Amino acid sequence: MSDPGTLVAPSVRWNEEYGYALAEREMLAALALGCRGVLLHGGPLTATSMLLATFRAQSRNPIFAAAELGSGVGERFPGATAFPPLAAIDAADLEAIRRAARLTAREARAAGINWAVAPSCVQPDRAAPMVRARTFAGTDAVAGAACAEWLDACQAEGVVATPGPYPFMRPTTAEAALDAGVGAMLLSAAHATDAATIAYLRDDAGFEGVIVAPLGAIADERGEDEEPIAVACIAAGCDLLLGADDTAAVVRALRIAQQDGAFDAEAVRASCARVEQRAAWADVSRPGRDATLDDVLWARRLADASVHAQAGRAYALTSPVDVIVVDDDPQRIEPAGGALRETLTKLNVDVRAVDAPSADSRGAVVVALFGDLRIALGFDTFSDGALARVADVCERARRAARDVIVVHFTPPDFGRALAFAPNVACAWSGTRAMEEGAARWLARGPAAT
Repeated sequence: MSDPGTLVAPSVRWNEEYGYALAEREMLAALALGCRGVLLHGGPLTATSMLLATFRAQSRNPIFAAAELGSGVGERFPGATAFPPLAAIDAADLEAIRRAARLTAREARAAGINWAVAPSCVQPDRAAPMVRARTFAGTDAVAGAACAEWLDACQAEGVVATPGPYPFMRPTTAEAALDAGVGAMLLSAAHATDAATIAYLRDDAGFEGVIVAPLGAIADERGEDEEPIAVACIAAGCDLLLGADDTAAVVRALRIAQQDGAFDAEAVRASCARVEQRAAWADVSRPGRDATLDDVLWARRLADASVHAQAGRAYALTSPVDVIVVDDDPQRIEPAGGALRETLTKLNVDVRAVDAPSADSRGAVVVALFGDLRIALGFDTFSDGALARVADVCERARRAARDVIVVHFTPPDFGRALAFAPNVACAWSGTRAMEEGAARWLARGPAAT
């Protein structure tokens, strides 16, 4: 009888104070419980790579490391390349989609990450505007073709792709995933315990890959404990529970349920085999191909091109410039605003990092407003406190007769809350790549609009 511990992948989180010290102990404990993989939520790239090397060195079996990689490895793992969210990339440009996926997979493998929880393919009417910003834009046909290219390029580099959320995907993207022989499929939180949906995907649609339940997300959404949800997911036919926070309790609950006859023994054996096969297929001990310099430079141009004005005008900044950072997000791995200031300085702009517009200057005021991580928490706009802070800066700049431009590092719809600001620019997400792109956009001036 196969051990259901194989079907559990714990969450691994970077801690600002302890780094990965706590996570490493938890990962090694998970290995002892029979787990074959983890879900990474982000951390510095070098530290993450070292952690995964330790993890693999302690395992006698092939293991996998999964992460959400829809906007490149650098979105969650500073030190790698990040892209704008998928909606910022022209989905009809299949070469661009393919290059983005290829570079993502190559950098992921180099870091030891071999399982991409991506791309998001949610139907427009099944997601809030902010969530849609992280999926393919365009018609169903365009999104389906883009999904097929992304999946093929990712798996051609030896990284398992996991589109979703099924069955809330656009039909064309679900069809593309099945036709591509994708290694895994992510279920929606609402359907992870629905045996009928899982049976349809497995039997009627003929899907032979790993059916993934986002355990941590389901528990958060339902406000319930992980253990009963985990048992219900496996009983319904799921193969993998991704993102357990209390791994020991979940594994214990699954083993008790197995002893009590709650699971079909053959189904559990088949699930264990699927997980093990995909982990072995994506074994990072086999050398992959490094990202090329041309790809990295192309990714930079892609980020630069996605920055755009939403209100007012853009102009070439002249020194000195006050840069005021308003961070409306929970804990960041990399402090907000640092890359923006560094890049402006490299472009010969005299930057002053202040909390309010200086009284002794007539230069422009740049407000860097961050809030993209709020999307994952279900918010679709900035907090009242952040908006009040930005409004206050704009009013102070107006009274001092100084130009002010608000650059928000969130999807375009967030810009609707900034109607009070005279000049607004969108930079899509708060990664180092987008901060650097926004700095170059600000320095270039009107030609960038």
